[in-house]
Amino acid sequence: MNLDKKLDVLHSIFTRLKSCDENGFCNCYTCNDNMTYYISENGHFIIRQNTQFRWSDINTKQQCDYCNVDLQGNVVVFEERLKGQYGIDKIDEMKQMSKVSFKMTKWEKEELLKLRRKQCRELLKSKNFKVTIP
Repeated sequence: MNLDKKLDVLHSIFTRLKSCDENGFCNCYTCNDNMTYYISENGHFIIRQNTQFRWSDINTKQQCDYCNVDLQGNVVVFEERLKGQYGIDKIDEMKQMSKVSFKMTKWEKEELLKLRRKQCRELLKSKNFKVTIP
């Protein structure tokens, strides 16, 4: 598995774990539907092809399949919620930055992978979940 795929997997686990309660339930960021950690998806406000924000905590939130796939991210609601959570200026800045070409170095990806692995292990331990971290 290449570095991007490993980061995708770990970041998805991290995003979904940090949002769930001790029983493994969370709400879709955009429609508030209640679901388990296992069926929630890692939704992106700025599309994941934009590597500058592909693994960003702000840009990625837990979503249900309907919002993430059928509604293609439900981006209007996603943006409204992000602006409410982080402020209009921060989200507008992200949107502007997403227009600039960006490429993470291998070292940056490896460091982020180490961080996400550590964060996932800490979340799993604190919530007493049994999930294998790659």
